[in-house]
Amino acid sequence: MMVSFRARFGFAATAGSSDDPRLRYLTLHLEAPYPAALFDARHGDAPESELHALLGDALGASYFFQHRKPGPGETALQDIDFLEFYF
Repeated sequence: MMVSFRARFGFAATAGSSDDPRLRYLTLHLEAPYPAALFDARHGDAPESELHALLGDALGASYFFQHRKPGPGETALQDIDFLEFYF
């Protein structure tokens, strides 16, 4: 699954870090198990907040943390301008 988006995106970091949330335009490939988790949550009528948090974790794992899974709430995905999924 590929995701293109423009949003304020970053991860928990010290103040002034280059990884603080900022407006980014990215296209990322989501690795397993995130696509399945997103489908399951969406089709299970998960609340928007849960979908948003799961997507933030998935994008963080692809962009910031290639060698480890981010902790819950470690990434910040805010002010989404647009979001497109490609299968």
